[in-house]
Amino acid sequence: MTDDVMLFGDTGTWAYHPYDGGAEVFAPDAGARDQLAAAHADWAVPTSPAT
Repeated sequence: MTDDVMLFGDTGTWAYHPYDGGAEVFAPDAGARDQLAAAHADWAVPTSPAT
C-alpha cells in the first residue's frame, strides 16, 4: 500500500508525491522547477494554450 507517500531529498529542498495517475514534484524555486521540467520534458503532461 502506498497511499499518502511523499519522498524528500536529503536537504529537504524538494519533495516528490506520487499518486494514482501521476505525481507532483515540489521544487524550492522557479529555477529548480524549470530545470526539472527541461530535464524531464517527456514525462510532463501536455498543457493547452492559454485562452
